Amino acid sequence: MADAKIFIMNELLGKEHGPYSLAEIEKLIYRKKLKKKHLVRKSDYSKWFRAGELLGKVFDGVDRRRVLEAEQAKEAKTQKKRRKQHLKEVKAAAREKAETHEPYEISESDNDILTSYLAAKNEYQEGLKAMADDPTNSDLNRELVDRAENLLKMTRLAQSSLPEEPIQDFDVERFQQDLANLGEEESDQP
Repeated sequence: MADAKIFIMNELLGKEHGPYSLAEIEKLIYRKKLKKKHLVRKSDYSKWFRAGELLGKVFDGVDRRRVLEAEQAKEAKTQKKRRKQHLKEVKAAAREKAETHEPYEISESDNDILTSYLAAKNEYQEGLKAMADDPTNSDLNRELVDRAENLLKMTRLAQSSLPEEPIQDFDVERFQQDLANLGEEESDQP
């Protein structure tokens, strides 16, 4: 019956429609355009049958598909509710933690370390700007190396003393990258 063509009788008008392939019949059943009580016949039959008699297995397959789709939709809705509830719980926990969390305070010595780190970072950045303006100046080059070494020491000290602070990593590779970027800026100029 896989390649059978089916005709459908319009009982009100007394006209037959078709032929329809099995895939088209399944779509009509799914959309409830063809019901078990309608009259149908195979293309090689002259006798008309109730659709439920001739196409019973097709109706059963469509019914199983509907049930499966309904179960999948129900499961998707349940999952959506669970995700929404989980998100609500996470937000509530974060809000509670924020409300009960003591403000972060650092000691005076840690504050001095943080201030020294920020000053070293600022001096280094100023040195980079100066080198960008005068890249051939060897005194500026030596001074920038000194500032980079100081920033490297201060970065390590600040990261070890102040683990709660967002101290940006700085190492020899970063310094070399900054120098390479200076060289690129220099070659971009006309």
